[in-house]
Amino acid sequence: MVFRSAVDWWYYAILAAVACALLVSLGPALVNRQTSVLAAVGLLIAALGLPVWLLLATHYTVDSETLVVRSGPFTWRVPVDEIETVKPTRSPLSSP
Repeated sequence: MVFRSAVDWWYYAILAAVACALLVSLGPALVNRQTSVLAAVGLLIAALGLPVWLLLATHYTVDSETLVVRSGPFTWRVPVDEIETVKPTRSPLSSP
């Protein structure tokens, strides 16, 4: 079974804030031609790439023996028999 990760509103808010902050800070440099558009787009992609990848590619796969957690470029494998408790949480500290 595959389960997608739930995403709270604050994650989207942080992504939007980072994008806006980058655009605002790069705006004057682009207008004054101190920075190339290519460099600005590269910085934007680098700053937002990992968070967006995590947003789109976080899921949990459970089979009879293993829980596999995939979150962007990261993967954890947990044997099911080592899981002691499962409980719902809204804490970002307990997420991948």
